[in-house]
Amino acid sequence: MPGPTRSAGALPLTSYLNHPGYALIEVSSPQGVTVKRLFAGLRESGKLLRLEMDGSSLSSGVYVGRFISEGNVHTLKLVLKK
Repeated sequence: MPGPTRSAGALPLTSYLNHPGYALIEVSSPQGVTVKRLFAGLRESGKLLRLEMDGSSLSSGVYVGRFISEGNVHTLKLVLKK
């Protein structure tokens, strides 16, 4: 399992779908509270989506990136250090 993604400010995130459909990409606190919704909508298959989260309004700490699509949920530990 990969280690956490660390950032001092802007945090790049990428997502790829094998099949077209609805996708949701969000960042939440460890308690499960959504702090940023980066994308919500229909996605084409076979295309890479590149996003960048601006963490300037967030406190330093640990967050959870969540990618929801095709009935699957993928999570990524994010560490924001200012």
